[in-house]
Amino acid sequence: MKLYLQVQELLSLARDYTHELSAGVVEVQEGLRLSREITSGLRMQDKRLELLSELFQSELPRYSDVATIDAFLFDALRDLFSLHPSNPTFVPLFGCLFRMLSGEAIDRLHADCSNQVLVAHVSCRAREDRARASIHSFPSDLDGTRHLIVVGDPSHAHGGFSVRYDGERIELPCRDSYEGHCEKCLHFYALLSSVSMPRLVYKLDDDVHLDDSDLFLTHIEDLLSRSIPYAGHVVSGWPHHRQMWHGWHLGKCLDKTFEAIGCQVPVASAFADGGFGYALAPQALEELSYAFFAHRASLEVPSIMYEDTTVGLFLQLAGIVPECIDYGATGLTSERHLMQLDLHCRWREYVDYEKRLILSLESHSLWDAFSSHG
Repeated sequence: MKLYLQVQELLSLARDYTHELSAGVVEVQEGLRLSREITSGLRMQDKRLELLSELFQSELPRYSDVATIDAFLFDALRDLFSLHPSNPTFVPLFGCLFRMLSGEAIDRLHADCSNQVLVAHVSCRAREDRARASIHSFPSDLDGTRHLIVVGDPSHAHGGFSVRYDGERIELPCRDSYEGHCEKCLHFYALLSSVSMPRLVYKLDDDVHLDDSDLFLTHIEDLLSRSIPYAGHVVSGWPHHRQMWHGWHLGKCLDKTFEAIGCQVPVASAFADGGFGYALAPQALEELSYAFFAHRASLEVPSIMYEDTTVGLFLQLAGIVPECIDYGATGLTSERHLMQLDLHCRWREYVDYEKRLILSLESHSLWDAFSSHG
């Protein structure tokens, strides 16, 4: 009951604040004879937040557990935020709800990760052994770094503010499948930004290993000294959506409907390769947190969303472009790193071959059929 009353009070205060904000802004807007559309989002946010607060008190029993409160609020508040994202009360509201509904897990996460260099090994339950092997490739006394395994909890795949953390592994209320990887990463970045901001997050897949600790530390120190917000091996230089690898997810998804479609979402003009690993400073984490909370519906479209391209797109929209890091300059290695070496040597050869093959097929009877129906 104590938790229920705390959340109820928080919602009531947020409602009152938003009502005062809305009334003041609308008064100015009308005095300046500006279009009502300028404040329509804020006015609707005010109205819907009041309704949500009333429904919380009328529909939820006072002894509701964490899961019930979480399910009631998580999507509803993200949608309300999207109506007028410049309302400054929502970001700290999300942080408070993470703390209230996760309890000691957030206290521990804050103590462990705030203002640290965090190496995040993003994995899934079925591959946690790989993530631990990745961690073990790093010296235990590597200065100034902390490691964390990030997985999802498919039993709470609807999302939420309630997370589990044991000092080594954080479990988020989201899908734990390949098609949920993007959502998992963004949820994690939003959590860190809300309650435990690190100096730097280095996101790694669970198959990345450290090959040279001195080189890695030099790389980290360079990023910190230059205050680089977003860095990795940058993918750029061609018409992205047309020529990107649309089959990267095939054979990996739990939902087999994704076997029949490619990536059908926008792609950034430049992004840091997720399999290579990339670094995010607080400025980038704040923008990704904003994107996670404000773009709920677009993140839930039934399409495959590659995590690295989506992160790059949201950061590009915020005016943040990736700093390019050479694939041999980090001290890290994986199959993806080896593939990058091969691409560096052979990619142009492959592109040229594909162009020649397409030209050789210009005499195919299909083109005659097109002409006859043109």
